[in-house]
Amino acid sequence: MLKPVPIAYFLGILGIITALKLQYDLALDYAELTGKERALFGLRHLDLLPWAGLGVLTILLAGLGRLGGAPWKALWIPILLGVVQILLVFLELWRLG
Repeated sequence: MLKPVPIAYFLGILGIITALKLQYDLALDYAELTGKERALFGLRHLDLLPWAGLGVLTILLAGLGRLGGAPWKALWIPILLGVVQILLVFLELWRLG
């Protein structure tokens, strides 16, 4: 049977890499736009919000690991990875560049 904690670690790291890549792509697209196109660019960010589900899934798998008897020391890292990934998706980092 698959263990949820190692899967949560993997999904957490994969989620952070994916969120950073999506933010980088948004920054490149935003740099090419001017005027009215930039005003409506925030709507494109709405397409990325479902990627936050990967962070939620990471946190849920860590919770399942706790139900399976995993110690808290093994769970705080995937929970932290999930929270960071959710923040990276919701924060508009592409506006900082």
